[in-house]
Amino acid sequence: HPPILWGERGGRATDAPGLAGVCLASTQDSLVAHVISPAPPMNAQFTMLLAKMEHGGTSMGSPGGAERFVFVIEGDIKLTCKDSKDLLGADDFAYFPANYEYAFQAPAGALLVIYERQYVPPPSGGSPSFHQGSTEQLPNIETPGEIFKLKKLLPFTEHYGFNIHVMDFEPGQSLDVKEVNYDRHGLLMLEGLGVCRLGERWFSTKAGDVIWMAPFVPQ
Repeated sequence: HPPILWGERGGRATDAPGLAGVCLASTQDSLVAHVISPAPPMNAQFTMLLAKMEHGGTSMGSPGGAERFVFVIEGDIKLTCKDSKDLLGADDFAYFPANYEYAFQAPAGALLVIYERQYVPPPSGGSPSFHQGSTEQLPNIETPGEIFKLKKLLPFTEHYGFNIHVMDFEPGQSLDVKEVNYDRHGLLMLEGLGVCRLGERWFSTKAGDVIWMAPFVPQ
């Protein structure tokens, strides 16, 4: 049954295409593919990256003013920050607020999906804090009218300006709601096979596929 990472694994997402990517200034021994970007024609308000870290690969933090969410698809990463020195494995995740000092290393290599965006403080003030967890340990959230399983990976408060969900579908299950909204979504198929509607077109999807959902597009 295929969970879908919504920013919001048939094969697994380790077969993800496009990893003959580029190097980033803040990383070493890693290749990164920009699959969703603020650049035209997408004009997204966030960046979605797939990062393949080699043995001993490191990341030394986020760009200035950017918040970052890291989800481990395969392998392990060792965190180094004031709040954690934990080893994160497959399906674990961490959120790093803007201007937060941290680093992580992949002792034996890892495949990650990363979401970044420039942080915009909420009108009421305050700011988010470092957050980490394991998808397996999170409870399922009730979804009235729906039958799939849903987990929220970030606290649901205004201090966190975006949501990260894991959606788990049994064979034959689907979303009951057909949406047209202003949100921008970046999806990664983690396991299995599926069918996705964008506008008036239908696309077959498999593990490793990335889906960009622009605002006001029927989905």
